[in-house]
Amino acid sequence: MTCAYMPDGNVYNGIPNILPQSYLETLKIGDELNNEAQNPLIYKRV
Repeated sequence: MTCAYMPDGNVYNGIPNILPQSYLETLKIGDELNNEAQNPLIYKRV
C-alpha cells in the first residue's frame, strides 16, 4: 500500500507517477488534481 500526499491545488504535470490509468485518461497537463475519490483532501488551511 502506498500513501502519497500532495498539496491542495496541485496540478497534473504530465508525469503519471502513481495515478491509475483510468484517472490519467481524464487528465490534461495543468488540470487540478481535485478528485475527492482519488485524492481526498485531509487538511485545508483557512
